[in-house]
Amino acid sequence: LATWMCVCTCGVAKEVLGKLLVNGTTKSCGCLKRKGTHKMSGTPEYIAWDNMKARCYRESHKHFIHYGGRGITVCDEWRDSFETFFAHMGFRPSKKHSVDRIDVNGNYEPRNCKWSDKETQASNQRLRSENTSGTKGVSFNKNSGKWMAYITSYGKYDYIGLYETKDQAAN
Repeated sequence: LATWMCVCTCGVAKEVLGKLLVNGTTKSCGCLKRKGTHKMSGTPEYIAWDNMKARCYRESHKHFIHYGGRGITVCDEWRDSFETFFAHMGFRPSKKHSVDRIDVNGNYEPRNCKWSDKETQASNQRLRSENTSGTKGVSFNKNSGKWMAYITSYGKYDYIGLYETKDQAAN
């Protein structure tokens, strides 16, 4: 049986039998049958919105301590309306993208959020609690008495070198 890869108006790609397209049985990816007025329940964008709120307001969420527990909130217009969130954010560009806060200490709101891939988000993190230099990727090496510079990518440390001053290591 012939199948076609179709992209629904909601942005979801789905393989559909050709005969179901021809006879009009298939009109969407299933989003038209979903509950809710926006017809996007279950889409990646809706799930991102729902998870964003859970991180900030559900104390039982495994990441609450890093979001709501630190005082991070969702602006009223987004918290109360998926449609408003979606109007600002639109469809995520790819499966690799999720909601990213530009200022990691700021709230979820239109001027502070964008879709980013994991690599971009990894470079946009707050300093770890064990960081004593105040600069990401820079630490003091007690053995050499010099400042060490490194880059972290995908969980791996890439050593750059040792420097006399913290500023040199940061540059």
